[in-house]
Amino acid sequence: MGQHPRHQHGGRDDRRRHRAREHAPVNPTDHFPRLSLGHFPTPIRRLHHLEQALGGGHLLLKRDDLAGFALAGNKTRPLEFLIADATSTGCDVVVGGGAPKSNFIAALAAAASVGGIACELLISGAALVDPPPTLRLAEASGARLTFTGGDREHLDEEIDARASALNRDGHHAYAVPRGGACAVGALGFASGASEIAGQGVPDNATIVLAVGSGSSVAGLNAGRGAIGANWQIIGVSVSRPLEEMRRHVTTLTRACTQLLEVAAPSDAVIVDASVPGMGTTTDAERMIVSLAYESEGLLFDPSYGAKALVEVQRLVRTGFERPIVLWHTGGLPSALSLLTTEKGA
Repeated sequence: MGQHPRHQHGGRDDRRRHRAREHAPVNPTDHFPRLSLGHFPTPIRRLHHLEQALGGGHLLLKRDDLAGFALAGNKTRPLEFLIADATSTGCDVVVGGGAPKSNFIAALAAAASVGGIACELLISGAALVDPPPTLRLAEASGARLTFTGGDREHLDEEIDARASALNRDGHHAYAVPRGGACAVGALGFASGASEIAGQGVPDNATIVLAVGSGSSVAGLNAGRGAIGANWQIIGVSVSRPLEEMRRHVTTLTRACTQLLEVAAPSDAVIVDASVPGMGTTTDAERMIVSLAYESEGLLFDPSYGAKALVEVQRLVRTGFERPIVLWHTGGLPSALSLLTTEKGA
């Protein structure tokens, strides 16, 4: 992308990132099995026009929406390690689950297909006459779908039970919790920490990303500790109550650091965006999503991206002086839906 003519410091930023790549830290996940699915590193770009629209700030965007695998976005990261772990241990089927509109279940099915193993998905709620694109994508990847009739909060137990039943039938099943929220899944973002260090993200930066299952913030924080970076990490909780999410992320972070065999870092900051509910947008969220599209041509989804954007806007309005890295997690199908709803299309 060409440099905007009103900004003369782009060359200096590019030279700084080039020097950072030359001195990038060793990736702490390099000795773990990994299936190449995405195109990494994903780009980082300065959001000059959004800065102008917000009246200030030093904003960078980490473009995991450009990860390049299916429509998985940032979910590509944990899946590279989860599917590799499954195949390296001789598993022949992965069992996962989620709500019908979960991007992770579609991504898990696609990753399992690429990895050459079967996939079973447990979907919360009743069977749907008109399934959303996520379920259609999962079926297109050959996944077997089973509707549980219950709430998604019980899915992890049901996933474990189904994997156990498959094992009794002679399979070697690999259970994947919702969102890939386990130590192996968190390795994806632990690797991401090394990636952004190599891209020149300054040590005084604040990294903002939405968090639902917890593995993204947990892995990024574990990776931060492993490479000795001093970034502040702000996780924007989109689904769980604040204290529950804090405990959950702390537990996942410790599990990931144990896997990496490094000391546990200080806790990430978790802020609450779980009200009015996951996938439900406020007027403020719709306005900032429209502003991001009008000023930068960027699409953000209602479940994750819109809520992280509001946190970035809040920081800018407080006169925040540190560089802010907004981690774009993807969510293209629902992002389109949000914009067309906002515009009355």
